[in-house]
Amino acid sequence: MTITFTLITIISSIVFHNTAVDFLAFLFIGKLDTFLIVAIFFALSDEKYTALITGFILGTLKDVLAGGILGINALTKTISVFAIGRIQSDYAKKDFLSIFILCSIFSILDKLTTTLFFYFVMPSDSITSVFFLETISGTVQNVFLGPVLISFLFKCQTKFVQSRKETNYPIR
Repeated sequence: MTITFTLITIISSIVFHNTAVDFLAFLFIGKLDTFLIVAIFFALSDEKYTALITGFILGTLKDVLAGGILGINALTKTISVFAIGRIQSDYAKKDFLSIFILCSIFSILDKLTTTLFFYFVMPSDSITSVFFLETISGTVQNVFLGPVLISFLFKCQTKFVQSRKETNYPIR
């Protein structure tokens, strides 16, 4: 995959996260985690080290844009990408059900890790109930919209990479 497509995808996820996801957060309680969905996409499509770096960058961007404790999202996204890279197989790229299962597992783990971290940092009953409510709503959104977005990204990747490969350059 080219660096151009990677940068376009990361910038698009930032724009999508700051526009459409805020509208979904207005309708529902939790927010769709586009950074996790894009990190899962990179874990399924890239080599391991590139996906780890991209997952760390996406997590850091989410920490910077969302505010709060710096590093928790970078940690959870990097761990998720690493775990997906370890269990990845060839059919996971093409099968909608396996992408659905991966989004389910890692959305739950990501939200649960963040919620438990905030519970241990700021132990309060009102904070934990809000976080658990946001965790459930955000996980449901990730589970149902994640595979659709990942499938869309795979289609965009095949179109973009094909068009780049078909360009014939003169031999010098």
